[in-house]
Amino acid sequence: KSGEPVSVALIEETERVLRSTRYLHEVRIRPLAVHDDNTVDIEVLTRDSWTLDPGLSVSRSGGASSSGIALREFNLLGTGIGLGIGHKKTVDRSSNEFELVNDRAFGGWTSIAVNHAKNSDGKRNSASVAHPFYALDTPWAASASWLDDDRIESIYRAGVIDSQYRHQQRVSEVWGGLSSGRVNGWVRRTSIGVTRQQDRYALAPGLVAPPELPADETLVSPFVRLRLIEDDFRTLLNRNQVQRPETFALGLDAQLQLGRASTALGSTRNAWLYGASVSRGFEPGGDWLLVASSALSGQYTDGSVRRQQFGARLQTYRPQGPHWLFYASATLDRLTHPGSTDELLI
Repeated sequence: KSGEPVSVALIEETERVLRSTRYLHEVRIRPLAVHDDNTVDIEVLTRDSWTLDPGLSVSRSGGASSSGIALREFNLLGTGIGLGIGHKKTVDRSSNEFELVNDRAFGGWTSIAVNHAKNSDGKRNSASVAHPFYALDTPWAASASWLDDDRIESIYRAGVIDSQYRHQQRVSEVWGGLSSGRVNGWVRRTSIGVTRQQDRYALAPGLVAPPELPADETLVSPFVRLRLIEDDFRTLLNRNQVQRPETFALGLDAQLQLGRASTALGSTRNAWLYGASVSRGFEPGGDWLLVASSALSGQYTDGSVRRQQFGARLQTYRPQGPHWLFYASATLDRLTHPGSTDELLI
């Protein structure tokens, strides 16, 4: 803003924030002139992207076909509002979907998102209102979200549907967080909130029922979330997209969340709910880039761990010349003590 000292770190972060929008292709911010009174003129150069995105897809895998058609606009009439409609058909269901997203509601940093899907086996509605940690120095954030999903779940055996049942899921969450911003190149954020998840299961008329239905479950869990971010980013070209600047976080990004579900709050059982994630980028030499990430989540109840999921991923990007890039990715997923509804699918 006018009157603030010029900061290289703030200029670089502003470029990163603007590049994260779908409707901007390139952003450059630079000092244009320095005057005798020590004021500086800042020039902001942007290049727009084509934001009307029609899509058509057809695929076949495992003996089943999938198809879809969609039309999305990421900058409706120049307002920054995203609007999308589409139809898709998969092995599990066909769906008509509508989505509306406004990341700059009320002229500020409030984000509003609404999604509605009418499916062949039910419906899915979701909505959220959030003021995110949009920058490293953002002092506070808050969010409220809601999901209502009614669908048919299929149990597969050797790639063929063996049985089916109806699953109704309702999830709501409210949280708020504080941060002191960048301190010696690190950002620490602390958030508290509460999540309520309700899962109901029923037999579906006309479908082959499983030997046993999963048990209905409600978990109401207050939680605390801690996040640590290292201020270390790189802007690179021709990695995931062609000739579009992309920002990679090379610094450590670690998050830990711990919640407690209690019957006193309406849960069906007492349980500790935990989750953790960590990611970091590496530059072994030259233009070679490695990005590693992992995540862990699960529940601890009645003296044992259940429904624990672990995932890890390693990506490598290595340019082979001005027009060629070698890219490879390896992933590992492991499910420990799963519930009756938990599956690992390829």
